[in-house]
Amino acid sequence: MCLNAEMEYEFLKSDAVLRGRTVLLTCAREQAGDFACELEEFEARVIALPLIEIVDANDYPPLDEAIDNLYGYDWIIFTGQNIVAGFFRRMQQHSVGVEELDGLKICAIGAATANSRPMTFAIASPVEYGSRLNEW
Repeated sequence: MCLNAEMEYEFLKSDAVLRGRTVLLTCAREQAGDFACELEEFEARVIALPLIEIVDANDYPPLDEAIDNLYGYDWIIFTGQNIVAGFFRRMQQHSVGVEELDGLKICAIGAATANSRPMTFAIASPVEYGSRLNEW
């Protein structure tokens, strides 16, 4: 059985489908968050097995240049929570305020990315992760 964070809640609670099953989450336990807790509530055994390691970049000049020249962009597309955190951390290190993002369209891929802490504090209304970019 293959499970992911987009599964329907109703399916999970029907017929105790997860009771006694082991579910392998390939992200860090802290990133699995509520999903891991919900799986455990349905009596699943959850094993977190991170398949990647998140480390700081070795080379910041391309990111720094982009942050210093935000006015030259139309879109910022964030593909994950770690990207959001790193981007906003780097903005802060450059003393660039979130108001510099006001003229940009922001897209977050995935609900977790859209709801990550820096994103929810800084962005009033990111493009829904299910939207098509060409509709904007």
